[in-house]
Amino acid sequence: MSDKKYNDEILKLLQLGAEAYAEKNYELSVELYSEACEKSNVETGQDDPDLLYLYGKSLYENAVSKNGVLGSSTAAASEKSAKAQNESSKNESGPGEKDGEKGMFQFNEQLAEEDDDDEQREDEEEEDDDDDEATPPIQEEEDEEENNEDKSDEQTDFEVAWEILDLTRTIFQEKLDEVTSKLDDFEKEKISAIPYLKSDSDKEIKAIESPVVSLKRKLAEVYDLLGDISLETENFKQATQDLNTLVKLRTELYPFKSGLVTEAYYKLSLALEFYTDDLKSIPRAIEAMENTVKSIKERAADANEKDVDPSLVTEMELRLSELKKGDEKIKAEKAKIMEGILGQIATPADADSKPAVAVNDLTSMVKKRKPKDSAGRKNGKRVKKAVE
Repeated sequence: MSDKKYNDEILKLLQLGAEAYAEKNYELSVELYSEACEKSNVETGQDDPDLLYLYGKSLYENAVSKNGVLGSSTAAASEKSAKAQNESSKNESGPGEKDGEKGMFQFNEQLAEEDDDDEQREDEEEEDDDDDEATPPIQEEEDEEENNEDKSDEQTDFEVAWEILDLTRTIFQEKLDEVTSKLDDFEKEKISAIPYLKSDSDKEIKAIESPVVSLKRKLAEVYDLLGDISLETENFKQATQDLNTLVKLRTELYPFKSGLVTEAYYKLSLALEFYTDDLKSIPRAIEAMENTVKSIKERAADANEKDVDPSLVTEMELRLSELKKGDEKIKAEKAKIMEGILGQIATPADADSKPAVAVNDLTSMVKKRKPKDSAGRKNGKRVKKAVE
């Protein structure tokens, strides 16, 4: 991301946003990156995918940091909101009153005056009073329905992050398609050999010259976050789709031993493991986990790689073993279910069937012709004529 791409005001926001993100002050980084996106859009008339990515990433981290807290305090937040609404309705200021200082004593005086008037007109307005008493509960129900609709329409941080990152993905993909369509034969041949990069080091990434490679790398990072959001929100079908694409992009970009490739396969195995709607998900999860283990072992065997934790290999192998055992149990359960189904199909026929006839005894299968009378007519027909 070149500094010349943005003006000083946006660069300042990006610097402050990066500092807030590094300090895990995600709420502040969300605000700063959001402002940078807005200013860039006003200046250029279009969305900047690089800025949108930073904004979406901060939204995701902010959602993750708040997820547990929000989940445990939903009821308290609703109660607090209801109290705030009640207080707001009670504290509506009249002429000559300060905001929030409407006196309860004055309110009670008004009630007393109304009670006196009601006592004088009690007999005359009894029916009207009954109608008035029936009104508040109905009004309360309507207010509750409106509040519930407002809450259901309110987007979560995860949903906002998804929309921002999905927009980012769309823009990057359009740019990649445009750049790819303009490549000549020499450039196409140049990027035909994969992986594009020798490693996933920062030095290697900064040396990227090809716009195709650069855009694919950015797309991979977006798909990575989209997959994380789907995992967090338990949308495992969407997670498998995005993480499949992530694996494809990263295996094109980096060597198989790369930590980024390992991570992609591992996340894909998680999504597939929990995607129970697909009968083939567990075998595919096992395959993804096998590639995870192979990638780690290949990296560990490289003398130049010094950051591989030996316990990580053991941990991944244990997970692979558990997946395989789980698949065996599933297969065993399926076999039992099939036996039960086949048994249920066979049992009724066996219960009602007659004793089996020997295979070489065909007498029971021979149809005997009915005897004819002297006139050559069947008894059935003759009887019928007699009846007639």
